[in-house]
Amino acid sequence: MLANNELIVATANHLSLPIKSKPLKTNPSPRILTTVFNLPLYPRQLRQWRGAVSAQAMEWKDKFNQAGIPTHLFHNHNEESGDIRHRYPLLQFKIIDRQAAITGIGQGADALALWLRLFKNTLLISGRQTTLQVIKQTDTSRRLQRTRKPQHYRMYVWKALNAADMPRWNEDDRLTQRVQLLDEKLHRHLLQLAAALEWNLKPETLKAYMCYLGQTEKLEGYHPGKYLAFSGVFACNLLLPDEVAIGQEVAVGFGRLQALPGKS
Repeated sequence: MLANNELIVATANHLSLPIKSKPLKTNPSPRILTTVFNLPLYPRQLRQWRGAVSAQAMEWKDKFNQAGIPTHLFHNHNEESGDIRHRYPLLQFKIIDRQAAITGIGQGADALALWLRLFKNTLLISGRQTTLQVIKQTDTSRRLQRTRKPQHYRMYVWKALNAADMPRWNEDDRLTQRVQLLDEKLHRHLLQLAAALEWNLKPETLKAYMCYLGQTEKLEGYHPGKYLAFSGVFACNLLLPDEVAIGQEVAVGFGRLQALPGKS
């Protein structure tokens, strides 16, 4: 059993050993800062968007250090070795209403807020200086808690299954067995999100299940191998903030969540 100050860390194919972190909280209220810019984007351009913002943040590394905010939040790599930091990204680059957007969570929200203060409305994207304006922003702090009634959420392109999961997916084509696998992955991904939000959520208290599966996509991942991604609706007994994401590669737009209050 994990102690309260140990987090489960997600990797591409497994959960790594627990690492010491901040003490987990019973009902945390993380800051969620989402900013939308007047920059039309296609999904294939999200890595360039993230790379451009990260490169600019690195130019201001001294200012981030002075504020006690690590710049690795922007790119999730060890800045000395270059290795990937296997943890839930607290800065997520995405598309909202066809425009470039960034969501910062907890310390990621503080990092995004500082970048916005330093930002002078121009950004070097793919070798071109681009003028940007903020067109929409939300800055909230929502108390996370379990609920008695199921809460429903829409998910967009949830990268649920990776290459290691595909043998189990393919060996039994019964819908019931496949939905059971997705329910298991959903449970696991929600626990990873809770850990990243410093939420002391006991696995046995989490109830989550798929309600509706829409579009299914087979995608190449940033890491070698193919992934199955799904859009649809799920229910769980958690009150979650909008615009967080679950699954793999959430830093570049996958697995974005939106509450469906009318169904809860």
